[in-house]
Amino acid sequence: MDRISRLFLVSRLFCAPLEAIYTLLIFIAAGELHLNYFQLGLLAASKPVSSLLSFYASASVNGKPHLFKSYLILVNTVVALPALAFPFIDNGWFYIFAHLLFMAGQRAVFPIWNAMISGSLSYSNLCQLQGKAIALQQSIIIFCPLLFGYWIDADKDIWRQLFFALSLVQLLNSALLQFQNFSKFSSNKANFESGDLKTDRSAEFVENISKIKLGQQFSISSLVAPWKACWKLLCDVPAFRQYHQLFFLGGAGLVMMQSTLPIYFKENLHISYASIALAVSCCKGVALISSTKIWAFWVNKISLFRLNFFINLFSTLFIIFILISNYHPFWIFPAYLLYGTMQSGCEFSWNLCGPYFARGKETTLYSSLNLPLVGLRGVIFPFVGQAILLLTGANMVFITAGLLCLAGMWYARSLDTSLTQKLA
Repeated sequence: MDRISRLFLVSRLFCAPLEAIYTLLIFIAAGELHLNYFQLGLLAASKPVSSLLSFYASASVNGKPHLFKSYLILVNTVVALPALAFPFIDNGWFYIFAHLLFMAGQRAVFPIWNAMISGSLSYSNLCQLQGKAIALQQSIIIFCPLLFGYWIDADKDIWRQLFFALSLVQLLNSALLQFQNFSKFSSNKANFESGDLKTDRSAEFVENISKIKLGQQFSISSLVAPWKACWKLLCDVPAFRQYHQLFFLGGAGLVMMQSTLPIYFKENLHISYASIALAVSCCKGVALISSTKIWAFWVNKISLFRLNFFINLFSTLFIIFILISNYHPFWIFPAYLLYGTMQSGCEFSWNLCGPYFARGKETTLYSSLNLPLVGLRGVIFPFVGQAILLLTGANMVFITAGLLCLAGMWYARSLDTSLTQKLA
């Protein structure tokens, strides 16, 4: 394993604890902060919406490897700072902002890390490295919230101190990055501006997003230009466009549920934070880690379209078990085992779609395109779920989500049949 791969894994290790406590924030908000339905919808939407912010952030350094180090340190530091104020601020809107900023930072570094590690690894080795990163990160996300849940049940206010302490852990990552040598990427800038990239129409994507620089005054044209470039890239690569349509469809069902689940757990199932943590973190995390090697093995043997068929299959099964939990809360535990299996496959799909469709070209522009499209989905569907919840009830939200995942299964199967041979 080369140095940049080790650094990538260590960075995920330092960032995982704060991410682990943030996974419980929406449940804390529903139980302790008593946020209203609209605020819970915003909190649920903030994770996918953060992709829009991270899209513009990562755009500022696309094609500029000499800025990678400064960018990673800046993003890692800024997103950790709001949690330092949690013990001193009691405002629901501030927590929504902090969650949005943190999730934006987590996704904003993804295209940069992907560009660095994919430049020195084969596709097969990249699959293995992503598998190790997922397993390492999820090992922490399994056990930390389980402890946090028991502590919060015993002391309803301790979560504030936990956020403070874990933000300090994340800041250690900034210190680590500060002492690393990134000269390999600064000196090899030409590799990111290769002939392949310049002869592809998608080079216009890099040209447009490079107009966005941190600190300059934004104009309407500078904000719209990346979206136009995104559309041109999707038109140039129809299979990539259809992949994102598929990813959008299946993910919409799960995003729709996120603001409803905390209310459902609190008002319908009446379960403790420890039980929520056991399901949402432990069961999901164990399944994610256990299935990672299986996904890593199969992702080299099947197309991304077939991979997404199985992702949507597990999503549908998850929703079925959530519906069954109306009869007994126990069923949320197998539900989240299925969710973890699904998320493991989704991590591979998310992280590998850039190299898969770039076909040897520079991957940053393909990987960056994930961000605004996921963000667009997050702007819409949490509030669709809230509207259905207010008009009918939680079960209808889950049924609608299940139908979207079933539609994703059908579309994935159709694309796998029609496109896989063309991409081979």
